[in-house]
Amino acid sequence: MPRLAGQQPQYLENQLRAFIERRRTNPVMANVAHVLSPAMIASLAAHLRSLDPKPIGGAPRASLGLGKRIYEEGLPESNVPACAACHGSEGKGQNEIPRLAGQLYEYTVGQLTGWAKVRGQGSAVDTSAIMAPTAHNLTRSQVEAVAAYVSYLQ
Repeated sequence: MPRLAGQQPQYLENQLRAFIERRRTNPVMANVAHVLSPAMIASLAAHLRSLDPKPIGGAPRASLGLGKRIYEEGLPESNVPACAACHGSEGKGQNEIPRLAGQLYEYTVGQLTGWAKVRGQGSAVDTSAIMAPTAHNLTRSQVEAVAAYVSYLQ
């Protein structure tokens, strides 16, 4: 499960709507999202944004250098842009771009390795679709390196 504390409200609202509209698949979240009214979604997103999470840690540290390089510079040879270009140098995101700072290692690895299975299932335009080629162009070890790096960001 993701850490939602400190997450961007617009991103949270968009993702909850994606679960409701079945553009994003997860049986638990689909059931939760369907009972939320638009006002509840907005209130929940605002409340979660107000929280100031600190990293939990625990991710492998061996590849932090590679993760930092990919996050800050990307991998031009693999057509992978720098994560910081959209998510910001501190990983806090903005508007519909999610916060990555302090995100759980296992969650990030799972999302990036299974992107095509859990995102963009419907025909509606989803801003998360921009990540599909990036996720596809990362190797498993590169995904793990980025996930480890962002898990330690504050």
